[in-house]
Amino acid sequence: MIWQLVKFKIKTTFRKSAIISFIVIPFMLYFEVPFFLSFSKSTFPLAMSLITFDSFSQTEIHDYAIVGTIYIVFMFVLSNIFTPFLIQKSDVDFLYMLPLDEKEIAISQLVVSFLLNLLSLFFIVYILFPVVSFLSFIVMIMASIMNTFSYFALKRKGLHIIIAIWLLTSVLKFPFSPLSMLFGYTDSYFIFALLDVTILFLGIRNTHIEDLMKEFYKRQGLVADNKVVTPVSLYSSSSFIAMLKRSLNFIEIGGRINIGEMPYLINKRVKFYKVLIVTSFIALIYYISFAFFVRDYFLENFTTGLVGFFLVMTTSASALINEPLWLDLSAMKPAEFARKYLLAKIISLFILFLPISISNFLLTSEIGSLLIPFIFIYTSSIYAKYYPALNSQTAQYSLKNIIAGYLATFSLLPIYLDVFFPILGAITTLIFILPFLFSEHFWEKAFESAISNY
Repeated sequence: MIWQLVKFKIKTTFRKSAIISFIVIPFMLYFEVPFFLSFSKSTFPLAMSLITFDSFSQTEIHDYAIVGTIYIVFMFVLSNIFTPFLIQKSDVDFLYMLPLDEKEIAISQLVVSFLLNLLSLFFIVYILFPVVSFLSFIVMIMASIMNTFSYFALKRKGLHIIIAIWLLTSVLKFPFSPLSMLFGYTDSYFIFALLDVTILFLGIRNTHIEDLMKEFYKRQGLVADNKVVTPVSLYSSSSFIAMLKRSLNFIEIGGRINIGEMPYLINKRVKFYKVLIVTSFIALIYYISFAFFVRDYFLENFTTGLVGFFLVMTTSASALINEPLWLDLSAMKPAEFARKYLLAKIISLFILFLPISISNFLLTSEIGSLLIPFIFIYTSSIYAKYYPALNSQTAQYSLKNIIAGYLATFSLLPIYLDVFFPILGAITTLIFILPFLFSEHFWEKAFESAISNY
């Protein structure tokens, strides 16, 4: 019955084009990821050597191990902030109401989420292949199990932080870390497997239909904490200043996908100062780690680019969700609204990313990271035009959605050029953002698309 439920969930969630895309995308990453990880005067030859996994020096292998560790921990933390479960309205209205074993329904939900989680970790194989060869596939599977089942397995949020720190200790070559196999300690495979078994058991035991239903209604904004909300006045005689006040009051993070017969949004509002505290803390840890423990130019810039990419993607994926374009048609022209909205957002992102840029400058004397927030213009424009937040309930998770998300990941190119080659990065950044910032036709079509979806 569990397998039948899994097949039912897959068929009602994804179109065939999306399933095919999940198979094709890893092969695209096979060529794309090595390119982004090999900026040098001999970029193309080095990228080809990465694709074919030619010989690496011990220093390069160590760098790959650190990058792999950081990415796995990053995805683990992210999966415990934004639950990896795909829960549809049809699940709540129909699937969860069936006279079946509730535990089997919950397990089928976990299995499908695990399969989708594999996609987000697939390119870790290409990072870790020079380090542990084909065993990188095992590491990917174990990390996916940990990410999928830990959301409900670890009820106390403090446990997620402890495990994340435990995973990171492998960088210091702590032999009993679950990821220390990346640094030569093979016993950690068994430690990681034991951690997975524990999380798998607790996840299955602690996940109930009530939890999934509550999670669904929480995402719809129908369940909220009992807190007194203090209204904030965003009024201003200038529309741009009003937008800027809004951007400096709170940050919206999350994303958008269309599953089943309804739009599925992960969208959370966080007070601006709270996010600024987090980015300042990250900047402090970043500076201390690279100034006193690991002096590596590549890793310093790579980490800056990774954090910048995460900040841009999580904010742009929620852009223009709560500001429907069609509402502003009567107030100003489409391009004018988009330009003011994007510039207001960039100012807030620039402030948030400034502590990290300062830390990077102190370490590398490079200022290119200051350009990273501007990439928000490119990614949010792609989402607004080709991946709108639908109000109608007609679209499934399709190939068009995946292509839009994939196009957004091309922001990696200007981001990493910004941190490694600032002058070339500045030129590339302008090429990426100017067409969207000044194109009247693009935003007129985006508004038309928005209207047709409401």
